[in-house]
Amino acid sequence: MLPRLRLLALAPLCLGSLLASTAPQHAQAPPGPPDGTYVYALSRNGTDQGQTTIVVFRRDEAGTIETNETGAAGAARAQIVAAFRYKDLGVDSYVATYQAPFLRTSALGRGFGTVRYRADGKRLNAAIDGVRGVTSFAQARAWILDAPFMTGALLLPTLRHRSGQSDLSPVSEAFDEGPSDLVAERLVATAPHFPKTPKTDAALELTGLGTIWFDRGNYIVHEAHFDRVNFDARLVSYTRGAAPVAFDAAPNPAAKPRMNGFAVSFASEDGTKLAGVLDLPPGGKAHAPAIVFIPPGPSASRNFGGDGPDPMYPDLALTFAQRGYAVLRYDTRGIGKSAGSADETWEQSLADAEAAIAFAESQDEVDPASVYALGYGSGADLALTASGSADTAVAGVVALAPTVLSYRDCAQRTKAAVAGAFARTSLGHDPRALAARSHVPLFVLHAGVASCAETRDETIAYDAKLRAVNARATIVVASDLSARFGGLYDADAPLDTEEFFPYRFDPSTAGAIADWLDNPKTAGSNGGIDTTGPSAPRAHAPPPPPPVSNPDMNGELPNPHVSATPERVAPGVVLPSGMTPPPGQGEPPPAPSPS
Repeated sequence: MLPRLRLLALAPLCLGSLLASTAPQHAQAPPGPPDGTYVYALSRNGTDQGQTTIVVFRRDEAGTIETNETGAAGAARAQIVAAFRYKDLGVDSYVATYQAPFLRTSALGRGFGTVRYRADGKRLNAAIDGVRGVTSFAQARAWILDAPFMTGALLLPTLRHRSGQSDLSPVSEAFDEGPSDLVAERLVATAPHFPKTPKTDAALELTGLGTIWFDRGNYIVHEAHFDRVNFDARLVSYTRGAAPVAFDAAPNPAAKPRMNGFAVSFASEDGTKLAGVLDLPPGGKAHAPAIVFIPPGPSASRNFGGDGPDPMYPDLALTFAQRGYAVLRYDTRGIGKSAGSADETWEQSLADAEAAIAFAESQDEVDPASVYALGYGSGADLALTASGSADTAVAGVVALAPTVLSYRDCAQRTKAAVAGAFARTSLGHDPRALAARSHVPLFVLHAGVASCAETRDETIAYDAKLRAVNARATIVVASDLSARFGGLYDADAPLDTEEFFPYRFDPSTAGAIADWLDNPKTAGSNGGIDTTGPSAPRAHAPPPPPPVSNPDMNGELPNPHVSATPERVAPGVVLPSGMTPPPGQGEPPPAPSPS
C-alpha cells in the first residue's frame, strides 16, 4: 500500500538505552538485515527530499527484532517503533507517529497523529490516536508499508523469504492504502536505478507499488522505488552500533524563495481580456530580461495544468526569477480570470501568445530587446510559430518537448480524439514547418519519452531541419528525464501526493536553460541527439548543484544524475555491499547471515 503521502512528523517515543553493538543474537533468528543503523536518502523526481534512519537490534530475552526509525520526507516527519517475532517475523507491535498536513481523505484527519498496530494471533488491529477498532487485517497476510519510510521495506525481503508467501498484502492505515499482492522475488528482474546498487541484488517487485533491491546473502535493502508516490530510497550508510535517533517533532522544511509577482491583464487581437501574473526578479532590477510562458493549448492556467494543479511553470519561473529574469504567465481563454471561451482555436491561441509577448515588451520593468518565449508541448509550437512572425520580435525561444510530427499524424498514432476547436483547427498545421520559419536563437529540449509515438529517426529529422535553417539552434535530448523533465520517473503521481512532495522540474536542467538564456547567441549544437536515445533512460542518483555555465554544450546537457566523484563517508561508516568508501574510511561490511 503505497502511501498517499501525508507529510509526517513525529512525537518522541523512547526505546530506552539500546545499543545494537551489544545486543545478543538469538540462536533461532531468521536471516535478515544485521543489527545496526541504516541511513537511506529519499528523493523524488531526482530531487532530494530528505532521509530516514533505522536502528535494528535483537534482544535475546524478548525473542524479537526491534526497530526504531526517524525520518523526514519532504515536509513530513515520522517516527516508527516496531517489534517483530523471531519465529516468523510477525508484527508484535508497530507504533507510527506522523506530523504532516494530512488530506481530508486521511483517517488521521489532522496534521499530527499516531497509528498503533497490535497483533492478537489472528488479526492485525489498527488504532488511531487511541481510538480502537479503526480497522483490522488478516495477520497471516498483512504487512505494514508506510513508504517512503523504510521500516516495512527493510524487513519485507526477509519476511518474504521466511514465509515463502507471494500473496502478502502491504497495508498502511495512515495512508489509506488497500491491500496489494506481492509477486515472487526475481534475481535482477529489474535493473537497479542507482549506479552504486550491486547488480547482483535480487529485485522484489510489489505489484502496483514498486520494487525493492536487496542482497540475498545478508538481506540488506540497498534501494527501493515506490511507484505510487514516485519516491526513491537509497542506502547511503550502515554502522554496526548506534542508539536510536532523537525525534524532532517540529518539521522544518527549507524556506522557499518568493517571487515579487503582481496581477496583470492585457487584450488579445480580438479584444479578449487575458489575465496573468508578472513575476519580477528579487531586488527590483530595472529593465530586466523577460520570459513569456506560453500555455500548452486550451484550458491551461498560468500554472500549466488543465485537470488540476501542476506547478511546472511556477517552478521554472522561480528558477528564472532567481537568475534575474522577469516572467509573464497567463491563463488561456475561459480559464482563471481570463475572459472568452475555453474552446479556443489554434489561431486564437497564437494571437494570445503574440499579445502576451507584446505586453511584456511594453512593461517598464522589462528590457523590450530581451524578451524570450518559452512553451511546453503545443505551447512550444506556438512559441516557435510566433517567433517566425514578422509582427512579433523575440530575443529567442525555449521549446520544451515540441511536437516533432504533424498534428494529424500525432492524433492518429496516439488515437487521440479530435475534439474541440483547438484540436480541429490545429490539424491543418505542421509544427515542423512552422518551427523551421524561426530564425531567432533556439533552445530545443526533447524529453526522454515520446509524446506522439515518434521514432528516434523522426526526432533526428526534426532537429536536422531546424539546424539547416537556423545556425543558432541548440538542441538537446534529455533521455534520462521524464515527459515533464522531472527526473527518470514521470511526475504524474496522484495529485493528492503533490501537497507533500511537490513536483520539481529537474534543477540541473533548469539551470542549463538559464545558462543558455544568459548567452544564447554563442550557444550552438554540434550533434543534438543523446547517444542513449529517448527510449533508453540512464540510471540516476540525486542531482548535484546546477552545472557551471558552458556555452558549448555540444548538444547534450550534463547528466545531472551521475556523480563523477565518490560519496563522502564519515569515519566508522560502512557502505553497503558493492559500494566502496574512499581510502582509509569505513569498516568491513557485515558478514552474510546464514540463510
